[in-house]
Amino acid sequence: MCLEIATGGAFNGLGRTIPPSLVGIILTGSRIPLALFLSQEHILGLNGVWWSMSITSVIKGTVLFSWFLLLLYKHPEIKSRPLRTLPMFRWTNKYLRDKKCIQEKPI
Repeated sequence: MCLEIATGGAFNGLGRTIPPSLVGIILTGSRIPLALFLSQEHILGLNGVWWSMSITSVIKGTVLFSWFLLLLYKHPEIKSRPLRTLPMFRWTNKYLRDKKCIQEKPI
């Protein structure tokens, strides 16, 4: 679960919000059928509900982390980009310049 949250935040920081959304919606939706299957009396019973939540959380973290590594492998310029060129920092710097909190060019 920690890996899922951290990698989702990394995607959001890069401005790519589609991968965490897709993985989250699909695998969270798959919890119900998996819980129904695992909670059958002859399989795990009520513990199957908790196992389905744990299994899908581990899969979400693994898929997101793999997707993030693939993204970094395919686009090595992302690793070398300065932070100011990332989408979240561009908006922040523009907002601060408009509010006259920071100067346009350093002295």
